[in-house]
Amino acid sequence: MFVTPGNVADNTPHSDRIKYQIGKYGFHTKEIGGDAGYDSPEIHAEMLKLEIKTYIPEVAWQNQHDEQLYCAKNFLYNAEQDSYICPNNCLLRFASFRRGRGCKIYKSRVSDCSGCPHRAKCIPGKMKYKEVSRSYHKAEYDLQHENNKTSRYHEVQRLRKIWCEGTFAHQKSRHCMTRAKMRGIAQTTGQCLLSACAVNLKKLIKWKKGRLSYLHNSILLSFPALTGFFYALLSTVPK
Repeated sequence: MFVTPGNVADNTPHSDRIKYQIGKYGFHTKEIGGDAGYDSPEIHAEMLKLEIKTYIPEVAWQNQHDEQLYCAKNFLYNAEQDSYICPNNCLLRFASFRRGRGCKIYKSRVSDCSGCPHRAKCIPGKMKYKEVSRSYHKAEYDLQHENNKTSRYHEVQRLRKIWCEGTFAHQKSRHCMTRAKMRGIAQTTGQCLLSACAVNLKKLIKWKKGRLSYLHNSILLSFPALTGFFYALLSTVPK
């Protein structure tokens, strides 16, 4: 359980929490699954470094100006020259870093774009050249997304809906997790831990009742005289 302020995205502490859990509890994590909110190049790169496969839906990134305009997927990347080739076979060279966003910027020549037949579908507004961004971890991002083409991806996503989303929905509807009841990270963490304890206790009781019922049925076949004892024992378990 890890609580963050409301202005911190869910994917921001992801990699640090995975490392913390592995270090503290000795987990041998080999796979992780998440929703599209965790489709971050940094997450894919960190997990690949830890030899962990990711099963995360790929976000359909759209051009910030117009969905109909060409985006990076319409351009061919040349790894040897570290450049892009546009649909008109012109070169976009590396121009600068955009450190705040963790990406590199590639730009075309104004002369190449001025008479280009694809100009209307490529350059927004009054811009005179094409600009394409590429994440520092694009290679790792693409490599991890190859996992989404396997049957295991659908299995993980199906289990996530049950184990994660199902538990979250249960906590919201039955255990006071629709909103924070108190102010502050420490107070809210306490609320979340109490909610998690309630869910885990219910699971423990359900498991205990199942185990007792199994023992009752097994021993009843061999020792009918113990039937009354097990009925009395089961009656003490809360419903």
